[in-house]
Amino acid sequence: MIPLILSEHVGAMVKLNKTSWVLFFSFFIYLFFTDNEQDINLLNIPSLLQIMLKFGFDCTILEEGSFIYFGARKLLINILNRNGGEKMRFKVTYEAEWIPVHYRMKIYSLLKEAIKKADISFYQQLFEQQRQEIKPFSTAVYLRDFRIEGQRIYLKDFSITVSSTMEFAIHAFNGFREMEEYMIGGVKWKQSSIQLLREAEIASHSVILKTLSPILVEDQNGKPLSPTDEGYEKELNYFANLQIRQAAGRELYRPIRFTPINMQKMVVKESNRIYQETHPDQSLYYTAYKGLIKLEGHWEDLQILYQLGIGKRTAFFGLTDYIREEG
Repeated sequence: MIPLILSEHVGAMVKLNKTSWVLFFSFFIYLFFTDNEQDINLLNIPSLLQIMLKFGFDCTILEEGSFIYFGARKLLINILNRNGGEKMRFKVTYEAEWIPVHYRMKIYSLLKEAIKKADISFYQQLFEQQRQEIKPFSTAVYLRDFRIEGQRIYLKDFSITVSSTMEFAIHAFNGFREMEEYMIGGVKWKQSSIQLLREAEIASHSVILKTLSPILVEDQNGKPLSPTDEGYEKELNYFANLQIRQAAGRELYRPIRFTPINMQKMVVKESNRIYQETHPDQSLYYTAYKGLIKLEGHWEDLQILYQLGIGKRTAFFGLTDYIREEG
């Protein structure tokens, strides 16, 4: 029998309905009596809740807590890493008086800081040693009750949706739980919630998606392309293949067919440290497109693109939400 040690704060961290409590403790009983060491591990809160969501549990995080331990240090490999690596999606919300118009790079810095707080060696590997590689996550930002005045966006709060590999998500999630407040440009960002989100499991070769962040596709010269341009699908496949190669170590099983259903042009103003040094009062402009799309291809490729982003610069662009499948 493998010893099971539960944090005394479990009840404070997880809110479940009556049916979910039964399933929740049934899951613990299985872990307590199982002799399969590959099913036992040091498991922290995001991993646990992700598994619970996959089993259909109704759960939300209420407040910061400590870790939950399951005996020896072995991860739930069979559940978390099947089919080439599990993914995870969550949303963190911050209240702020205002954020800069060039907010995406600020939020990217916030995300990097969360990773650094959780695991400095993982941070160094991802953002220093692998600086030029496609990052294993995609983000989208939702601004609530906002108005733009000059170079500032005044708002009630903003939510950051992060979809990523399980390893990245665990570190980011744990890091965010330590960052209830974040100071930037003299303005305090105060965290109001952090929540795990359900991710769809795509099983067909055709899926309808809605953009959460606009899709950016450019040609080899950096010229932005419209979904109606002749070379759009070719370039989209180029970026899709890079994404699949990075995430799964292979090429696309078959080319992606892209059909715009209802899309609108969106010009994004941004800047970064290097650009600001030479153009302090100017912006970088990205022409991207948002709306409803249909993707056709191999279901495993579609799943990765849905989870890690479509198009170019997927750390900021190309995150989508699942609507339905066809065929």
